[in-house]
Amino acid sequence: MTRLPLHIAALVCLSTLPPMRLAAQTTDLAEHERKAREFLQQRQPELARKEFAIVAEAQPANLDAQANLGVLLYFDGQYQEAIPHLRAAIALDSKQAKLQALLGFSERRAGDTASARTDLKAALSGLTEDKIRKQTGLELVEMDTAAGDLPAAAAVVSDLKTAMPTDPEVLYAAYRVYTDLAGEAMLDLSLAAPDSAQMHQAIAHELVKARDNAAALTNLRAAIALDPHLPGAHFELAELLAASSSPQLKQEAPSQYELALADNPRDDKPLTRLGDLAADQGDHTAAIARYRQALALQPDSADAAIGLAHELVESGQPDAALPLLLAVIKADPTNVLAHFRLSGLYRRLHRPDEAKREVAEYEHLKATREKLRGVYYSLRGNSTQVDETKN
Repeated sequence: MTRLPLHIAALVCLSTLPPMRLAAQTTDLAEHERKAREFLQQRQPELARKEFAIVAEAQPANLDAQANLGVLLYFDGQYQEAIPHLRAAIALDSKQAKLQALLGFSERRAGDTASARTDLKAALSGLTEDKIRKQTGLELVEMDTAAGDLPAAAAVVSDLKTAMPTDPEVLYAAYRVYTDLAGEAMLDLSLAAPDSAQMHQAIAHELVKARDNAAALTNLRAAIALDPHLPGAHFELAELLAASSSPQLKQEAPSQYELALADNPRDDKPLTRLGDLAADQGDHTAAIARYRQALALQPDSADAAIGLAHELVESGQPDAALPLLLAVIKADPTNVLAHFRLSGLYRRLHRPDEAKREVAEYEHLKATREKLRGVYYSLRGNSTQVDETKN
């Protein structure tokens, strides 16, 4: 004769007991639950676990007993034993996101990665507490990355960044995932189209990061030779030319910005740069016109607004410049150049208290930026600093 599982056998016996015996059994289970909670309050989890096990064995549909037993087993490191109880609790109430997250953690630690990914993905959207949400998301990112599913990992890390934009663990995970995605894309491109304009453009991006601008220029010129209308290529080439220490190369920048604008007349960036070049030459009228064109296309362009404000001040229109700078700072309180320009503008407007406040904010932000830049350049073996008021 086939033996029934213990909890099923208990249910069969219970169904045949007289009413008084049933009531006594119910009373006994209630006492076990009371003891379990008492042991929890006394911080005696092992004793509480034994009491919840008795209740769960007798009443498999007892959500409280199954959930507590699963949680206690998980935190005791008994992951394999926790799994059936956590699954039973979720089957009884599918909205228990925390329990489903613990189930996923248990499954992963027990070696069932496929089930862990499924349960952690299902739990993530229902979690509201940052601590467990972060752990769930980061474990998912690790598993998705290990499985080679970088797009899935990127989607999870993007959600985590939105919820926890300053958390260093989340930001590091994002850095790793996005770096891996970039490397994978570069490899795919090199295999699919090694001699394409896009390949040369991608190589140029990497060379700029490595501070090899000369080689980057060569690759951008090669890209444009292969495709004269390659999106973004003329602007990127113009940026390198404008930053060059060679006067001859600098002279090429305006024509490249014009070509970028011809390819995409709706792009505010080349218009802003043409405004910068006109401002550098002291042509305030041309600079103002370019900046206004850029802002007409992109009203939120901080670079164009700051440039226009500076030119308005230089043209004797400081009152018109003030709302531009205030709008930039409202949108981005950390804009160093905007605070610097605003401090000078307040001095012109004979508002010394506001000028002093803006100078203090500028100095604070500049120091913070220089500290961060120092860390960045130390990682790349370069201690060069940039004065942001020159931009």
